[in-house]
Amino acid sequence: MNVNLLCFSQYIDENTKNKSTSGYVIVDSLNNGAFVTRRQNFDSSYYFAELAFGIADSIGYNRGKATALKHMGTALWSKGNVLEAKEMYLKSLSIYEDISDTGGIGRIWNNIGLIDITQNNFQNAIDNFEKSILYNSIVKDTVMLATSYLNIGVGNYYLQKFEDAIFYNQKSIKFASVIKDSVSLGNNYSFLGASYIAKSKLKEAEVYFEFST
Repeated sequence: MNVNLLCFSQYIDENTKNKSTSGYVIVDSLNNGAFVTRRQNFDSSYYFAELAFGIADSIGYNRGKATALKHMGTALWSKGNVLEAKEMYLKSLSIYEDISDTGGIGRIWNNIGLIDITQNNFQNAIDNFEKSILYNSIVKDTVMLATSYLNIGVGNYYLQKFEDAIFYNQKSIKFASVIKDSVSLGNNYSFLGASYIAKSKLKEAEVYFEFST
């Protein structure tokens, strides 16, 4: 553990003994730390999430526990521990369902679907992305709707259902365009291009590949 994390750990010990509101703030801060470091340092991300889970558990902060488990799952997945990651996601899902956190449920189903994609369980993945869309439609989470429609397109592409892939990529583009999500748009255009190549429609494919750059 580096010096900064050790100092922060000592700070946490001193400020959560009374299980007051400050504990909730610290859990949220730790979970934010896990989120921010999820791409740069998997070990730090897991460490922050693990600390957040322990404190959240001690003060009965269930949403904090669910979020921490989600971040722990993402860190494990990034390190290649796919089965452990899925286990964490399922634990997170269970808590989100217990507290009726619609947005949390929607986000976790998308993550579980991504795990299925990596395991080549494409139809299971599509089913889970559809669950994500169901919940994220309720809370009107445009970012997650764009993401899950994109992912359904990807799943159908790998199943060689190219018409369905095109349909869902185009639906994703509608949401991604609203929030001007250039990454999502680029990924959608790339898969549209790939689907049109598979259908031997090279002119259409060329157009979408140009859009993707």
